[in-house]
Amino acid sequence: MSSKTVQFTIEKLSENLFILIDEASAVEGTKTYEKHMLVGKTVLHTFEEKDDKILTKRKILTKKKYKGYEISTVPHFNHRFNIKYQDDPAIYTYKLLDEMKNGDFEIVV
Repeated sequence: MSSKTVQFTIEKLSENLFILIDEASAVEGTKTYEKHMLVGKTVLHTFEEKDDKILTKRKILTKKKYKGYEISTVPHFNHRFNIKYQDDPAIYTYKLLDEMKNGDFEIVV
């Protein structure tokens, strides 16, 4: 390791990532509009779902990950993103920065 290298904890790296995403309001796309740095990225989004197959009186929630694609931001609401998931024709809108902070959203690299 060189003397210029700085080591950060996972928590600090996560915090820095959230700050970077929050402050990166836009990346120049074309001359007609600007797009956020998350637009065009493939993502994994985790949801809790009821498990209908389990026959108990208690509601059992299972976590399931869905692969999606960031289509765009909502005009005038740059922290809301439109997502298209694989095998689903609908487009969904979420506040993804909140989802990231909860650990329910990952960018696929």
